[in-house]
Amino acid sequence: MALSILLKNFFKPMYGQKGLTAYVLSLNTHFWQILWRIFLIVGWFIFWLFVLIVWITLPVLAIGGLVLNVLEV
Repeated sequence: MALSILLKNFFKPMYGQKGLTAYVLSLNTHFWQILWRIFLIVGWFIFWLFVLIVWITLPVLAIGGLVLNVLEV
């Protein structure tokens, strides 16, 4: 996601322009890019945490279902 690069260049204007408008526009653009990328990182973390929880619980549920099925007979 190159978040560290964005944070390092947060206060530098884009395209090397030196005007106030370029500085404000770059600051605004960098802010929204960082916010969006943090949102994506958190979203990916939650997704993979969910996958991990499912991966851990499915074998336990399958074995439990087999044990209960065998005990009913």
